[in-house]
Amino acid sequence: MKKITDFKAGETARLHHKITPADIQSFVDLTGDDNPLHTDAAWAESSSMRGIVSHGMLSASFISTIIGKKLPGPGALWLSQSIDFLLPVRVNDTLTVEATVVEVHTRQRSLDLACSITNQDGKEVLRGTCAVKLLDEPEAEKTSPRTASRGIIVTGASRGIGAAIAKALGAAGFVVIVNYRSSEDAAKQVCAVIIEAGGKAWPVHADITKPKQVAAMVEQAALHCDEIYGLVNNAAGKVIEHAFKDLAWADIVEEYTAQVGSAYECIKHVVPHMQAHGGVIVNIGSIVADQSPPPAWLPYNLAKAGLHALTRNLAEVLGGSGIRVNTVAPGLTDSGMALDFPERARLMTKMQTPLRRLADPDDIAGAVAYLMSDAAHCVSGETIRVNGGKTTL
Repeated sequence: MKKITDFKAGETARLHHKITPADIQSFVDLTGDDNPLHTDAAWAESSSMRGIVSHGMLSASFISTIIGKKLPGPGALWLSQSIDFLLPVRVNDTLTVEATVVEVHTRQRSLDLACSITNQDGKEVLRGTCAVKLLDEPEAEKTSPRTASRGIIVTGASRGIGAAIAKALGAAGFVVIVNYRSSEDAAKQVCAVIIEAGGKAWPVHADITKPKQVAAMVEQAALHCDEIYGLVNNAAGKVIEHAFKDLAWADIVEEYTAQVGSAYECIKHVVPHMQAHGGVIVNIGSIVADQSPPPAWLPYNLAKAGLHALTRNLAEVLGGSGIRVNTVAPGLTDSGMALDFPERARLMTKMQTPLRRLADPDDIAGAVAYLMSDAAHCVSGETIRVNGGKTTL
């Protein structure tokens, strides 16, 4: 059974059939339509048609044949049609039935087809359009074990949350591409921990704010696994506080480009590798997208809100290709950023959190590992908030 992503606009299929008296009799036996125009030669000869005419729906039934056998083929369901009957079809006419893909709706798993039937003289006897749906793949095919090695790129994976995510995914059996920008030794150490535990990992350098380096990173990743299955957009710079009176638009653009722009660029490059087999994209967002954000963090707040919006939109766009897109939104976490907070602020945040604790990097990694797993195969467009209950929606 073909996938919806296998079809392209302009794709065409044809079949040929010669109408015989036996065809007409079979149609009469099936439907009970024994109109003498179709069955009584003398009556039909005396009519304005000057001879027996085949049932119009007999000709149209071959559209069903081409749908079920050729385009889309097995597993297709004819949803709707609009048909114009242009000329009569007679016994011994040889029909050419043609269907052409007009539009592919990946999320709905459906195709719009233009259909036509011409006779042996090249004259069009029928013209129409129809909508066709591809049914879901059989359960046995969905649940068949995977033997291909599946790679996951984790950006900014040399330390903190990114390193914890890389280690968790390595432990789950994925080939982990540990991206770093400047901390090569730290990235190699993360890989060493994964390999020592029996996993596979490779350090790959790339400044993900530079599209050419992103492209090179993805191509390198493809060399280390059978398929690129996942992407974790984790990389983010240090939060720089700005008083509004001192904030320039360029500061906002810089932060937005660094987080949303880089994530988008990574997604654009991995999606072609995922379309044949599906995949998972996880954006690391933030609690600031849901609660009253720190006022001096405006560029950061806007960027994280943009990542959340990117998730929701791309879940719609890519879902038909079997690609899931989700966000994991940490609260204040005992790693990089939290270490810059005054101890009093950290304690207050703990006390204001229902679980009375901050998350640690492994908590975030666990949520990402779940989203990457087959257990989350029906989760897309969602935000998993890992903040001890501080934000509930």
